[in-house]
Amino acid sequence: MITSCSPYVHSYLLRGGLVRKLKRRPLPPLGEAKVVATSYHIDPDTLDITEVEPKPTAERLQKRIDELEQLTASLRKQLVLLAENLSERSNSLGLELRKTRELTADNDRLKQRMSELVPGIALQSMATQLAESKIDNARLQTELSELRRLVNRHDHDYLAVHKELDKAHAENGSLREAIQIENEINQGCTQAEIANTYAMALVSSWPTDWKRVNEAIVAKWPKGLNRVKTWAWKIVNSKGQWQPGKKPTP
Repeated sequence: MITSCSPYVHSYLLRGGLVRKLKRRPLPPLGEAKVVATSYHIDPDTLDITEVEPKPTAERLQKRIDELEQLTASLRKQLVLLAENLSERSNSLGLELRKTRELTADNDRLKQRMSELVPGIALQSMATQLAESKIDNARLQTELSELRRLVNRHDHDYLAVHKELDKAHAENGSLREAIQIENEINQGCTQAEIANTYAMALVSSWPTDWKRVNEAIVAKWPKGLNRVKTWAWKIVNSKGQWQPGKKPTP
């Protein structure tokens, strides 16, 4: 969307210059084309056309926050299921290890008994059973290590998603006050009303995009930014008792 341009640029556009410029842009592959609202800036000296990136909106950040919360809930469910499976598997492994120890103790007693009767046969049988017990014990230890590795990996993914979610919440908070002041200006609020909103942003725990706020005020009142700031700080220092245009109570 091109809103204004010089007469020379306007003549250039009528002669098809913009169409030729846009035709040189590569088309996206089939299936990847998206309809977006794009703004263009035309350099009056070189007639170069560049896209202007749209400002981030609260709707986009809120959508991203919803997606991250859904992903967090899914990971939480998977972590709970994995913990339950790990608990069941740990109990099963403990039972099998206990049986292995009992079998080892029985083998020791059998070895002692058979050594008294037939030394050669007893020793051979005991050696075979003991080797099988060691193999089973090693297999169980391997499975337990694999389960612990899976739990650690899911914990790492869960923390990463939480970190990204906190970041998105912070970005949304920095835009909230700025968007509120922009909306109030568009609705025709006075400088005194804007000063009260500015004061609330000063004492808010959320971060604020002050550059965007100040630009919106200057766009509406080119010489009113210092006045709004002064009033806002007076409102903050008086804890809301002082108001612009209000006579102090004796």
